Amino acid sequence: MLRFLWQWRTHSLAVGLYIGATVAASVLCFAVSPGSLVGGTTTPLTLLTFAGLLFAAELMAVRLPRGGAVSVSLAISLVSVALFPPRWALAVNAAGVMLAKLLWKRPLDVVAFNGSQIALSTAAGQVVMHALDRGHAFSYPHSVLPFLVGSLAYVIANLSLNAGILLIERKGSFLDIWWFNLRATLLPFLTLTALALLLVVVYLSPLRVLGVLLLFGPLALARYSLLEYVKLRESHVETIEALAAALDARDQYTKGHSDRVADLAVAVAQELHLRPGAIEDIRFAALLHDLGKVGVRDDVLNKPGRLTMPELELIRSHARLGADIIQKVSFLREVSRMVRYHHQWFDGSGYPGGLSREEIPIGARILAVCDAWDAMTTDRVYRKALTPLRALNELQMGAGTQFDPRVVEAFATVAQRRGLLRSSSAEVAATAAASGERPVSSEVTASVHEQQTAQPYLPPVSDTPRAGPEV
Repeated sequence: MLRFLWQWRTHSLAVGLYIGATVAASVLCFAVSPGSLVGGTTTPLTLLTFAGLLFAAELMAVRLPRGGAVSVSLAISLVSVALFPPRWALAVNAAGVMLAKLLWKRPLDVVAFNGSQIALSTAAGQVVMHALDRGHAFSYPHSVLPFLVGSLAYVIANLSLNAGILLIERKGSFLDIWWFNLRATLLPFLTLTALALLLVVVYLSPLRVLGVLLLFGPLALARYSLLEYVKLRESHVETIEALAAALDARDQYTKGHSDRVADLAVAVAQELHLRPGAIEDIRFAALLHDLGKVGVRDDVLNKPGRLTMPELELIRSHARLGADIIQKVSFLREVSRMVRYHHQWFDGSGYPGGLSREEIPIGARILAVCDAWDAMTTDRVYRKALTPLRALNELQMGAGTQFDPRVVEAFATVAQRRGLLRSSSAEVAATAAASGERPVSSEVTASVHEQQTAQPYLPPVSDTPRAGPEV
């Protein structure tokens, strides 16, 4: 039953040292902070009550489909910052969070870091608040401004500690990570700071703790409403996945295509450090990028020979048609733009046209690369699959013209990490021989464009290239 208490994730030395330093700093803060309850209005029962409220708030957190969670635990933590002696504010906030993490069976390193992170954030908030309020106990309305500034200091410290560990694990710019996290938490921070101020005022009224407990009733109802919203949204996601599976089932050659593209697109988006909400949109776009092919006849879609110009235009219309269908769903509006432009070339050519470079949604640029990779590395009715090395070479040759170079680089990193490029020289030669092409070495990949001068083969055209006009 208690085996999970001994779980500990494997980290790099730098991450382990960072977690250890954070824990040591929080213990030091607790040791040097004043914490006398003698003569004050704060009792041990009050401390236990607020620790329990924080514990309950953490357990009641609602996990969101776009990543992250929503809870009122920040509001309870800020109440402790405003009302309790420093040592006990640290203890209440750290204990409530750590107990909830343990109940959720989080690894010990996560529990230790999160508890220490909350403790240090609490200390930062109290130092700023007491400095501005000249060490006086909270009094309304004189302490409102110090409380708001102290709350901001709490959040800045929390985000900074979080950005530090992300910087070590994922690399990148500290300021970029910190600013991204601030933008993601700004609205919840403003809302929960206002709630915390209300809780402090209610606590200082004759109602005391009873008033604070009464406020939890409406919060529980709000949580129920949010849970219902999440369930409804999950049903939308399941519908999307079922629709994508039905589309793939039309053609035995493209079976699983959308799932594979979605898997790769998410990995590339993570490699580019996109926000969780954007990554989810990219996954939806990948699952639905060929939705418009419901309007394309099977005899055209699966034609093994050269496409006529009318057939080519019909095939090209699938991006526009799919986007038009998707944009009717409110929470998929951004997804529809990715679908519309996933055949748009980085240099402005391609279709539907009108955008180039950074104007093209980043999700569409990621889809273009992942879609092309899957099309090139799987057998189709009109050609055999290319070897992974040859397919990657085609992507790299198209970087700067058809593809975003930054996305191609991120894809290459993901492909290398996943072992997608492993193919023996015999496999490479066999594939080249089967397709009538010359063998390709693992270091220098011959350009297909140079070999088919009569009709250039541009594999980065997703899953519709064939021995006819470039699609």
